[in-house]
Amino acid sequence: MAIDGENIKLGIKQLTENPWDKLKNEDIPLGTIMTCNVISIVDYGIFVSLRYGIDGFIHSSEFLWGKNIPFSIIKPHYHVNDNVTVKLLNINYEDKKITFSIKQVNENPFNDEKIVAAMAVGTKHKGEIIGLEKNIAWIKISNSICGALYNTDISWTDNNINITKLYNVNDVIDVQVISFDRDNMEVSFGVKQLTENPWEKYADEFAIKSEHEGEVIKKIGEKGYKVKFAHDMEGFCSGEYIPKNETITVNNKYKFIVVEFNKEDCILKVIHSKYTNYNFNRNKSKRGNVLADIFGDKI
Repeated sequence: MAIDGENIKLGIKQLTENPWDKLKNEDIPLGTIMTCNVISIVDYGIFVSLRYGIDGFIHSSEFLWGKNIPFSIIKPHYHVNDNVTVKLLNINYEDKKITFSIKQVNENPFNDEKIVAAMAVGTKHKGEIIGLEKNIAWIKISNSICGALYNTDISWTDNNINITKLYNVNDVIDVQVISFDRDNMEVSFGVKQLTENPWEKYADEFAIKSEHEGEVIKKIGEKGYKVKFAHDMEGFCSGEYIPKNETITVNNKYKFIVVEFNKEDCILKVIHSKYTNYNFNRNKSKRGNVLADIFGDKI
């Protein structure tokens, strides 16, 4: 009770012992592993209940070992009333704040020499998909390391795969480590690297001036057509290299002639076999994926 002039202030919580004093008397060591109950999930982390009605917080950065893993893909794995195992990071009795970590319940795998050696570039692993974005699948390996599988590393011939239509969360897939940055805790995985690169394998078959039958699979605005050939090789035929008296329609097959095959940049350009005015001595295209620069996601 407090008296302020003619006003009397009453309190109920003062009838019981201050829970923060009770907690302080326990003198829980930092680093203690304990089980807490999830009481609230927000966009930047999770609130959990400790005891005596005191809550603590797990920040979005304290769930998985790895860099730039969005909390949006972690969030669906937790629910209110879940029991979670956490490590006590800090108690601030003055500000009445407690912080926990889930990832630090286990040691940092990037500091484990055996795990680091096992994750060398080129090694193959089975990984569980823990989250999906349009262009990225987030993969967790059994040793607790997480990394990204980008849509450009799924197929040698299709760089515009929508990952959310190809995979589901909880799928277990085979992957290969294609980059491993221990200091920054960043890992990238690939699927296409598990198979032979067709741009290397079929370079001789798709030599300049060679003729191939291909199926037109997509019209790209007024620019031209995307064509699929044997071995799932995909190329581009500009509309200017189709004779005016020829009609091209999607899902039909035609004969084309290779005018450019760049195995480093995965570029295959063709002309209609009946187009006769092409200059094979013209300057080669600049390095880089010219088609992607021009058409972006339309290809």
